[in-house]
Amino acid sequence: MRILLVLRVPPYFDQFRANDEVIPARQFQVYWLQALKRLGQTVRVFRYTDSVVFPNDWRIKSELGWERRWTGSYHKFRQVINRGYRLNPENWVRAVRLWRLIKSFRPEIIIVGSGVSELVAFPFWRAKARGVKLALLSGEDPLNSATAFERQQVKLFDIIVANDPVHAQHWLKLKARRALAVPYAGIEPAVHRKYELTSGERGKFGSDVVFIGSLLTDRQKILAQLVSRFRLRVFGYLPPRVELLAALRQVYGGEAWGKEAAKIYNGAKMAINFVPKHMPIGGNLRTFEIPGCGTVELAERCKPEWYQDRREVFIFRSLEELIKLTSNLLDQPDRRKLVAEAGYRRTQREHTYGKRFEKIIDLLKEVDEV
Repeated sequence: MRILLVLRVPPYFDQFRANDEVIPARQFQVYWLQALKRLGQTVRVFRYTDSVVFPNDWRIKSELGWERRWTGSYHKFRQVINRGYRLNPENWVRAVRLWRLIKSFRPEIIIVGSGVSELVAFPFWRAKARGVKLALLSGEDPLNSATAFERQQVKLFDIIVANDPVHAQHWLKLKARRALAVPYAGIEPAVHRKYELTSGERGKFGSDVVFIGSLLTDRQKILAQLVSRFRLRVFGYLPPRVELLAALRQVYGGEAWGKEAAKIYNGAKMAINFVPKHMPIGGNLRTFEIPGCGTVELAERCKPEWYQDRREVFIFRSLEELIKLTSNLLDQPDRRKLVAEAGYRRTQREHTYGKRFEKIIDLLKEVDEV
């Protein structure tokens, strides 16, 4: 089957994309591409954020510099671009290029990554007229984060796939044809797995408890309360204008992605999953990546159908509960091993990107039957 991935590559990830990479190695959608190819699909990728007028490197550097120095004005600019997507000549040029690719590649399925504001809709509608099935994969709450394109063209998609079930309900409120939480977040087994760490890696990555993710200020304040109690390590991205708290400077190891992040999880006895506030039920990447690496997950929340509390994951609801849970589990290595192994087996069996895209493809095949 021929499948076209239409994806947004944010400037932050694009700056690290090697010349031979279609999708940056740091961007999790690279696992979509790998999973689909492993399923035997013929896949092409269209990056709808590539610059049209100026060299792409210039666009990346200018946007990153603008966001770092004048964060507020940059986000206001993005809002204007979002609302006026039909008026931007670059978007029409990109759309023409996309239509040419659709005509030459002749995909049977088009999978679109959310955040679309750099295209106009005509190539998608023309593709639908040819019988192509379209899916939108969205990880945000659409009531707050759907772009003007996505709201106005919501009927374009045969199915919208969310991670959090509440987000799927919100897409239906916006009149989506069909929306459900598969979810599409998962693991890449070649990356998210158990590793035999070297002595150097054990020294570098070893910890009682670790957090890897965006270091928002509220998360940092919680982590700062753990520094004096446990052997804590912290890795992750610092958003623009967010400073690292002094209490975390000695335990901060910079950003970590891909196999390095997986090895860090392997070196930890436990790993924390702060679930984004916009996800009332859960389903972020860490939900699956932590147990996929054979590590005990301490999560703020998790859908029971994915992992059972106290059997495959541990749920905490407050800082006090997190501290108590971590302390108790440090004294129970056998229990940690039992839960970590149960979570690992279930993840490798049920929560791979291969399983996700098998389901999504089956759902799109059902469109003709409905």
